[in-house]
Amino acid sequence: IVVIAAGAWAGLIAMSPLPSLPIIPTRMTTGIIRFDHPLDRPRTFIDTVTDTFFRPGPEPHTAAISIRDRRHNTLAEYDSPDFQDRIEPGPQHEAIARISKRIPVLASSRPLRAWAGVDGVTPDYRGIYGMVPELEGLYLAVGGNFKGFKVAPAVGECLSELITSGRSHIDLSPFSLARFQDRTDF
Repeated sequence: IVVIAAGAWAGLIAMSPLPSLPIIPTRMTTGIIRFDHPLDRPRTFIDTVTDTFFRPGPEPHTAAISIRDRRHNTLAEYDSPDFQDRIEPGPQHEAIARISKRIPVLASSRPLRAWAGVDGVTPDYRGIYGMVPELEGLYLAVGGNFKGFKVAPAVGECLSELITSGRSHIDLSPFSLARFQDRTDF
């Protein structure tokens, strides 16, 4: 039994047993902002309309937000010792403008710090979880799409059930690799 759960590198690892795995390595950027106006009971959310997320920070008047700094696009760049995990000021201010569309009082926020990492993204932004029917004993937990760590406990439970009993208490078919079978856009 083999489980591939390699994030952005899943496509490379799977190349020998699978012809292609629709995983696009993508630079993920996050930052902490400070704001002056108190928020009444701030909640964590992901907003696909404004392409951002918001999570109240550990200190008063701070929050984590998503930043889209897309300067690097290849695994070679990510594996390079020169990989820049620093985020330039421009994308940080653009992120504040995006989050301000959802929470207008954040328009005057200031960036405190930001960092970057790498994750594997699927063309439809849904993870790929389950067995690979063509290769008995091969299972996938890939395509985190910047939220894999949040769903990892549930995915792990479902895969362990699938591996040990042949089925999961949750239907994993919407997350099957088969949904990409006739696609070539990755």
